[in-house]
Amino acid sequence: MTPPSPQVHDYTDRRRRLPVTVEVSPVYELLLALFSYQSTFDENDHPPLLDRIDAQATDQVKEALAGMAGCGAFWLTLMGVARDVPLPHTVARFLTHLGTVDPVELRRQMLANAGYTRSRGHEQVTIDAAADGDSTAVAALDMQDDDLRVLIEMSPDDTRAWLVDLLTAVDRDVDLQLEQVLPTLERDAAATRSLAGKMEPEDLVEHVTNGVTFDPRPGIAGVVLIPSVVIRPWVVISDHGDVRIFSYPVRDEHLVADPASPPHELVDVFK
Repeated sequence: MTPPSPQVHDYTDRRRRLPVTVEVSPVYELLLALFSYQSTFDENDHPPLLDRIDAQATDQVKEALAGMAGCGAFWLTLMGVARDVPLPHTVARFLTHLGTVDPVELRRQMLANAGYTRSRGHEQVTIDAAADGDSTAVAALDMQDDDLRVLIEMSPDDTRAWLVDLLTAVDRDVDLQLEQVLPTLERDAAATRSLAGKMEPEDLVEHVTNGVTFDPRPGIAGVVLIPSVVIRPWVVISDHGDVRIFSYPVRDEHLVADPASPPHELVDVFK
């Protein structure tokens, strides 16, 4: 006897819309400044703002940063950590929070952002052991990045303390004008938020990044958009757990204080 077909009433959203948030924080701009400063991009692309690090940082800080040359993506690990800081987001509150995070989990995130993941052929047990400070596991990962290996060869507590001390010194000694650029970032964020309810997430990402294609694959639970002055003209993409983070350059029209100024694209058309 053939069982009767089930009577199904499916009220679920067959095409679930990913949640999109637009966030502004001086902490993000600080971390993106360090990312830009230490990345191996053409130095001619660096904003003049980054010259302040060379001019104002102590020799000890510059030596520590030089030791991380070419490892700028390391700072993107902390973008996700910064999201967990209670509002208002300030550098001081972020540093206090960073000093309390689980150092093993912090190192696990550092390894993931550097590409040491199961999807790239590494055993999870080895990754976890390396994050916990096991020297045999660290060696088994065969790290090609000497700078990252130095940090992972520290104890977890020492890695966290090194980060807090370095970021504290940069915030104390270098005027990156973080507070001054916040109005610019907020103008851009407000414009992006106004579009978020009208556009699909992938279309919105493509719009604010000026052409970056976003494929909302299974496993991605949300999108965070972070406008930045210091990374112009780059787009920086990172992950924090199941959230995809797009740090994108603020648009030209938001660099001026007059909200009535015509969009840059419109000016180009009339020219």
